[in-house]
Amino acid sequence: MQKLTLRLILFLILMVVAVGCSSNSSGGQQTDSEGGNNEQQNEQQTEETITLTASSALFEGAAQSKGFLAWADELEKRTNGKVKFEQINFGGVTLDAASTLEGLRDGIVDVAFISNAYNPSKTPLSNALQPVFMDDLATSAAAIQTQLLETMPEIQEEWRQHNVEPVAWFNGSSSVLMSNFEFDKLEDLKGKRIRGLGEADSIAMKNLGGVPVSISSSDAYGALEKGTVDVVPFPAYALKSNKMAEVSKQVTDFRHSGMYMWFGIAFNADVFNSLPDDVKQVIAEIDSLPSEVESDAYFEDAMAGFKLAREHNVRIVQLSPEEAARWKEAINPPSVWEPAIKAAEEAGYEDVREKVEEARKMLEEYNEKNPSKTLVEQFLELEEKGEI
Repeated sequence: MQKLTLRLILFLILMVVAVGCSSNSSGGQQTDSEGGNNEQQNEQQTEETITLTASSALFEGAAQSKGFLAWADELEKRTNGKVKFEQINFGGVTLDAASTLEGLRDGIVDVAFISNAYNPSKTPLSNALQPVFMDDLATSAAAIQTQLLETMPEIQEEWRQHNVEPVAWFNGSSSVLMSNFEFDKLEDLKGKRIRGLGEADSIAMKNLGGVPVSISSSDAYGALEKGTVDVVPFPAYALKSNKMAEVSKQVTDFRHSGMYMWFGIAFNADVFNSLPDDVKQVIAEIDSLPSEVESDAYFEDAMAGFKLAREHNVRIVQLSPEEAARWKEAINPPSVWEPAIKAAEEAGYEDVREKVEEARKMLEEYNEKNPSKTLVEQFLELEEKGEI
């Protein structure tokens, strides 16, 4: 009996010890769990999603818009969702072309498509550094802009003065003439109302004998259809993206169509400066992506636009080199550049003419090393071969 009692006591003691150990073990797991939860919460707070809004005055179908969207997608992807665009509006829904710089500056949106053509007086140096109406150099601007930014930091500072931080540049834009009438010679443009995008375009169109009219890209379709304007210089992709093939009678490639630079993507500077360093690093790594996507889209959409124009019985004309030379002489490129050069000088920038000459030489050298045919020329060749 005593042995039984002793065994019972020992059993009970062992049970108490076992329960105590179990309790301690359970408590340790709970503590680890709570610690793990706290760590996860801290990580979630550190990795809180950065939501951004963006705007562009261009339509979503534009080649630059496709580059913009690809850039935004890649930024989200490379940050593993740490950065997310909750809204990207196109077609000037949030900010029209004239309001973009101020709207971005004031934080109405966090990111926007920018262009010096929208604000030539606010970005005079950028506006001067685009020697337009030389050759069709739509594929070269991004490379030239990168070189200019490396050698002329005042360009970047010019945009920063407006609380704007450019982070990527497109190739710019060259144009064909989309008209609501057919014509064969330069003299047929005399007195015709021609859309002018900014001062340089307006001067050039006036030199061709036209009457410049200022309208936005989003209004071009209605203006040409109603006859508010007779001619719209527009990138070839707009035949499709802006449905210009529906209201055009003729598309004319005059070979020296201008090449507007400084089309890009920019942040509100306060927003950009608040971003973590790892996000800024990703933004720097993908700065060439928009122009690469744009370049492919530019060609593909231009070909699709010309094809659509054919379906609408639009006449497609490429001037002969001799006739194009007449047009270029009439445009007189130096006279187109001169007001922008003087404006930059009056704004206090030094050696502007030397800078413009440097940019011109860069463009010409690039074109010599990378010869290319105009988009219309390429389309006509593909059409003749039956490949389009």
